[in-house]
Amino acid sequence: MEYGLIRALGSLLVLWMMIELLHTEINNLRGGQFHVRIFVELALVAFIRKIFVASFEHKEPTSFMLLVGALFILGIVYFLVAKVENKGSD
Repeated sequence: MEYGLIRALGSLLVLWMMIELLHTEINNLRGGQFHVRIFVELALVAFIRKIFVASFEHKEPTSFMLLVGALFILGIVYFLVAKVENKGSD
């Protein structure tokens, strides 16, 4: 039961990101600015989904900690990219 719930949450995360990518593409076609932040968000969602699945697969603690560390680094990259994009839009 729990595995199915986590899998459904992961699928919802991926669906949400696909909607965001389509929204960004529509904005680009209308002459909007290209945002790198969306692609970093996609990587964050992929890592969050991988961590959800890894928590139920009982992987080695080192591989789980590597995933968490990569997620932390992606969070920092996202913060920096969002800060630069917000500064550029002002």
